[in-house]
Amino acid sequence: MAFAPRNRSARNDYDSPWKEALEQYFEPALALLMPELHAIIDWSHPPQFLDKEFQAVSHSLRRGRRQADKLAKVRTVFERPAWLLVHAEAQGGGAGPALAGLALRMQIYCYRIVDRHHIDHEPKRKPRPSGRGQARQDQCGAEGAPALWRRSSGRQAGVLHIAKGSLGFASFAILTNSCGGPPQLSHKLEFLGAAESLGSAEFQSGGMQFRCPVIHLGQWWPRWAELEARARSNPFAVIVMAQLQAHAHHRDGAGRLAAKIGLMKLLYRHEYGRDDIISLYRLVDWILILPPALEPAFEQALEAIEKEHNVAYVTSIERRAEKRGMELGKLMTLQQLMILKFGPLPSWAKARLEAADEAALSDWTDRILVAGSLEDILGAADQG
Repeated sequence: MAFAPRNRSARNDYDSPWKEALEQYFEPALALLMPELHAIIDWSHPPQFLDKEFQAVSHSLRRGRRQADKLAKVRTVFERPAWLLVHAEAQGGGAGPALAGLALRMQIYCYRIVDRHHIDHEPKRKPRPSGRGQARQDQCGAEGAPALWRRSSGRQAGVLHIAKGSLGFASFAILTNSCGGPPQLSHKLEFLGAAESLGSAEFQSGGMQFRCPVIHLGQWWPRWAELEARARSNPFAVIVMAQLQAHAHHRDGAGRLAAKIGLMKLLYRHEYGRDDIISLYRLVDWILILPPALEPAFEQALEAIEKEHNVAYVTSIERRAEKRGMELGKLMTLQQLMILKFGPLPSWAKARLEAADEAALSDWTDRILVAGSLEDILGAADQG
């Protein structure tokens, strides 16, 4: 399994590792973070991720690079499909404007998904004389219409009980940089209406109240020992641990290094298989970014860990190939620039290029614009 080279600046995007983690470890993510919702999904049917469908309903909403969304179609234990929206965001908790804005976005996502994809398994009916408004009210759960959503009486407010014979929809949010706050996102649209219910949206005389469960990831800090124990069989616990450490050591490179080494030791101690170790290494590496000066120390520690366990998963040819692939790309670019500027390269210049490391190639590339000769870039030619 080869590693895809990543640009370091791109790795600062919050979006990518969480999207990948949620898709790759969707079932263990729900088992850890939303156990009641996890319990009503039939995991013998793999989730179907609906990225194009989500793009269609979110195109006009302002979204940042520190947000990750996954829309999935799952099958429930009631033998009916359901749509599930998971939103992860690097945002603090509390009841400020940012949290209110997130609640509004989640409400808009919910409505657009239901409206665009007609989440209803009932046969089409002839329009009623009362017009379009009545037809929409029927679809959304007024008296006599099919029950699309039903509230669970469990602890997690907003987790939906999907009744047999219906197609359900559920959503929840993860705030990765929040240590506490309300257990639900809440947003109210003010208008006059009847006292009806729309699953997790309630019509009242003063408007429509939307509620959505929210997970404050920082609340796992006091349960760190539990996370370590859960990580024995739940790989998503490792992702949560990495994210907590990333926020805790935001500007502390040495702290990140120690945390990253600790997580890698945990993977080998819990005897994860090769594929999971490689996948989790990539995600942890993405979340816990180290300053370049500390990368060699991490690589040395990783080599020692793998030597202790008599394996070579990450430090095998795949990891070396990633690094060498980046070096070869720089070498070919620099060589082409030199040929264009100075003509065919002598053998000593080719040999020096091929023996160079990544740092030297970068330095020589910076010099080429002002250099008057190959010697100005590479140094004096070999004698003899």
